[in-house]
Amino acid sequence: MDIIPILAGISIGFFLMATSYRHALIFKSNFQIIYVNLIFAILSILMYFLGFQLGLATRYGMPFNPSIISIILFLFLSIRMYLSIAKGKLSELIVDIGKFRNVIALSFSMSFESFIAALGVSYIFTNFTRSFIYTIVLILLFLFVGTYAGKQTNRLSSVKIFFILSSIFYFINGLICIFVTIFTQ
Repeated sequence: MDIIPILAGISIGFFLMATSYRHALIFKSNFQIIYVNLIFAILSILMYFLGFQLGLATRYGMPFNPSIISIILFLFLSIRMYLSIAKGKLSELIVDIGKFRNVIALSFSMSFESFIAALGVSYIFTNFTRSFIYTIVLILLFLFVGTYAGKQTNRLSSVKIFFILSSIFYFINGLICIFVTIFTQ
């Protein structure tokens, strides 16, 4: 069932890709872009680690099948992402690079997405090492691709497509969790 952490990593990756793409459009200095992306990557990976560990610690004490929580969390993330796009809240986030605390605050708030996704993964997929490796690779890959795409001359006018893709992958992950829960009982 490696597909579950891979899809979660892709969803987190698209979410972070939107940020790296947007910052590549805004900032002229490569140092600024790398600086912001590195902070976003570190905090997202840290929160994924903490979420997964919390999930593993609480998974066995539940009076019901913990994969039900995975379903709820992934569908919640999908709906939340979609509604945030519809309301226009997430689509144009920009960090004031001149203030370190603003970078930390925004990256910390966005990393809760990784925390919740890791909880969802841990309730249905218990191999921490593989899940963590998938997530690190996908986060770094998507941040790099987002930055590279943002530096190209023919750019997107909005990053909403990345949020929509993230929402779709969370939804697919929720559906896969439903099938896993039904067919492994």
